[in-house]
Amino acid sequence: MFRWIAVAVLLPLFCSCAVTSTEYSRSGIYAGASIIGSASIFSVVRKKNERFDLGDTKWTSGVGLRAGYRFLDRLAVELAYEGAQTYKFHDADVRVQSIGVQGKFFPFTGVFQPYIMGGVGSLSADVSDGGPDDSDLFWRLGLGMDMYLLEVLPLFVEFDYTAATGDVDALDYLAIMVGAYIRF
Repeated sequence: MFRWIAVAVLLPLFCSCAVTSTEYSRSGIYAGASIIGSASIFSVVRKKNERFDLGDTKWTSGVGLRAGYRFLDRLAVELAYEGAQTYKFHDADVRVQSIGVQGKFFPFTGVFQPYIMGGVGSLSADVSDGGPDDSDLFWRLGLGMDMYLLEVLPLFVEFDYTAATGDVDALDYLAIMVGAYIRF
C-alpha cells in the first residue's frame, strides 16, 4: 500500500510540466473517490455497563467518496463518506462507516496545495458477536495535499484522525487516504 502512496506523491512531480493553467484554486464543484488505509486506536468497546475486549490495534482498508465546493481561492466545504472499514479482532469484527461535513483551508494555490481540514458528522459501528451496534457524532482533524496533473484532475493524499463521541466514543481511528477529484 505504501508503494501506491509513493506513486501518488511522486507522479505529479514528473507530470507537473503538463499542467500550464494557473487556475488551480478557482471556485467550483468537485467530486472524488479514495482508497483508505486506517488503523484502529481502540481496544475496548463499551456499551452502558458492558465491556467488549477487542484485542490489539489492527489495520484495515476502505473506500471514501467526497463532493464539495471550493470558494474564495483558499477554502472548500465538502460532504465526505468513509466506509467498508472492518477491523478484525480476536473476538469480534467491527465495521465502521461515517458521513460528515468538513472544511479545508489551502495556504498555497499552485500545482501543489497542502491543506488543513476539520469536520463533524455521524459515525456508525456494527460489532459482531453481540457487541454494540450504535452511531453517534464524531469530529475529524487532518492534513493533506492536492497535486494537480491537469486543471480538472487533482490527486490527493490525506492523513486524518477521527474521534468518536457518545455511544461509539471508543472507536477512534487514524486514516491515510489516496484518491483523485474531478473539478467541474
